[in-house]
Amino acid sequence: MRQEKLLAVGEAHLALVPEEAYESLKEANEYIREPGGSPVNVSRAATKWGARVEYAGKLGKDPFGDYLARLLPECEIGTSYLSQTHLAPTRVLFRSQADGGERLLIQSSSADRLLRPDDIEKDWIDYGDITYFSSQPLSQSPSRGAIEKLVNIAGEKGAIVAFAPQVNLDEWPNETLARETILYNIPYAHILIISEEELKFFTEKEDEFLAIKKLFSGKTKCMIIMRGNKGITYVTERDKGNIRYAMEDIVDPAGMDDAFIGYLLSDLLKQQVTADQLTGYLMDAFSLEERLVKALDYRYKTARKRGSFFAMTDGNGLSASLS
Repeated sequence: MRQEKLLAVGEAHLALVPEEAYESLKEANEYIREPGGSPVNVSRAATKWGARVEYAGKLGKDPFGDYLARLLPECEIGTSYLSQTHLAPTRVLFRSQADGGERLLIQSSSADRLLRPDDIEKDWIDYGDITYFSSQPLSQSPSRGAIEKLVNIAGEKGAIVAFAPQVNLDEWPNETLARETILYNIPYAHILIISEEELKFFTEKEDEFLAIKKLFSGKTKCMIIMRGNKGITYVTERDKGNIRYAMEDIVDPAGMDDAFIGYLLSDLLKQQVTADQLTGYLMDAFSLEERLVKALDYRYKTARKRGSFFAMTDGNGLSASLS
């Protein structure tokens, strides 16, 4: 019997993090390695909740790429759609929790941006699956074309598309291109997860009601606005609600939103919700809020551990577990 899957596509990197927590990059002498990239982190979280996951992307044919290509299957993340290339190195960045979250990317190009439309096959995704991506691969070609091709295939196959921009303007040529490209892709997503800062940036509107109205279009059935350590706002075709969730004593926020997304998408797979059933699934606001609180529980649990990828564990110790 076929098990529906999450197909997470896009960036993958290796972060070098100071061994001493909260040590700045200018002071650190020793580093530990930490896998990253939103699709990789979301994949890790989803597998922790029993989802079948495949990661689609490109790594360099180098020691760091070899490490990630070996690690992902060890963490139950499928790599059937992963390839390696000699044309560019695996993305490596330095990240610290000091000074508000230092982040230093030295490379001007990396292998994950070389994913091409020709790499994408129609049989990668099918009805009942979920495709997830963020905005980083949209910032350059050919990876922009690869993402857009996969999203179109997902639409043709009737698969759910989830999009969390997580925009980093340092990776874009300019703000205008970032805004226009992301706005072009938003209507193709059934589920949109954005921060409140991104909501203002994309729409250029201070009035949140008008901003939501502008983005809630096309195929979008659910928008979730992440509000840092204060909770979330969710918007569906029928309802809008706020879930307050205070997060204190956060150790490392790097992967907490990816943990939330991974949990949420794994729940959709477990409930066998398809794209044409999503509206009905979202109509029960009480049940939806219960599931969003559980996703927030997992987000918080992840943030209270150091590291993003390795901080994601199973649900032991949550105030509620996946039902």
